[in-house]
Amino acid sequence: ADRVSASIDKSITNDLDKAIAELISGNLVMFCDGSQFAVLFGVQYFPKRTPMEPSTELQERGSREGFVESFKDNITLLRRRVRNPVFKIETVEVGITTKTRACVCYMSDRVDKELLESVVDRVKNATLDTVLGAGYLQSFLDSKHPSIFSGVGFTERPDVAVAKMAEGKICIIVDGTPNAVIVPYLFIEHFHSLDDYLKRPYYATFIRLLKIASF
Repeated sequence: ADRVSASIDKSITNDLDKAIAELISGNLVMFCDGSQFAVLFGVQYFPKRTPMEPSTELQERGSREGFVESFKDNITLLRRRVRNPVFKIETVEVGITTKTRACVCYMSDRVDKELLESVVDRVKNATLDTVLGAGYLQSFLDSKHPSIFSGVGFTERPDVAVAKMAEGKICIIVDGTPNAVIVPYLFIEHFHSLDDYLKRPYYATFIRLLKIASF
């Protein structure tokens, strides 16, 4: 060949169904006569908003960036904060009709392997026809033990998601949702905030105790 095609977002597949799905999603699919594979180029464009300050998790000293509806932008916000190959991403399609992309994010050196396998299996086996938000997966990820509190958390902040992954937790980004799912999520974490780590330890502990006493 006397010409070379180059693109930042490019992949190769030999699955016709995947090629058709990518074509429907707005990507460019290139077939060459005599080749048993197709080349996929990410040239799609969707209207989207820029990262803005989260409206539900206001912080005094933390970042002013929040997740948006584009899962690629959300992954970029996480990747920019973790410049290390231990940060891993597994993409799964959920929803029979919508075929929504969900990204399971974690740090490979800290996550529990059995927990990771369980979460990935639950996401893959979620029997849903449509997935239009991260909340659709909550019932599949939550603990089966009877409790009035959920073991699944949500956050709008990339810095909080990275902090949770640094503790060995798993973060799930669902395309079209400006929230990340955090599993497992403990009850005491409802009283935590990122500002607690940016203040003096004694003052942060006092604020946490005040929150618990108020509850």
